[in-house]
Amino acid sequence: MTIQNCERCRALFHKKVKDICPACVQKEEEDFQKIRLFLKRNKTIELITVSKETGVDLDVIYQFLQEGRIILSNSTQSNYPCKECGTTISTGALCIACEEKRNDVQQMLQTHATSEDEVAANVEAASQQKGGFHTKR
Repeated sequence: MTIQNCERCRALFHKKVKDICPACVQKEEEDFQKIRLFLKRNKTIELITVSKETGVDLDVIYQFLQEGRIILSNSTQSNYPCKECGTTISTGALCIACEEKRNDVQQMLQTHATSEDEVAANVEAASQQKGGFHTKR
């Protein structure tokens, strides 16, 4: 367990999973419940109205949407920014372009990792065939 400052209130705490302290986790859960109940009663509404009516910051609502904790109905007329570039999106955390970039990077990293594994296996095999590597003295 590491000690760090909460990303929201800057208080010191023992980090477990989240980058926010237990008090902010509790506040986040209370905010989530407010939004969930409000959206349950008000199907067609804009996010700015949800923020004003619940008192929950719009960025917190965006975070819940990006995490998939809140899913908007088709009748809700609201969009929010992509987590990476800020382009307006209506579902998920990333726009299509950023999602494609992330997939390309992941594929490249997997290919690179496979290449390194192959190199390591070849070095190991060569080492075993020749009785190990020796250095000159």
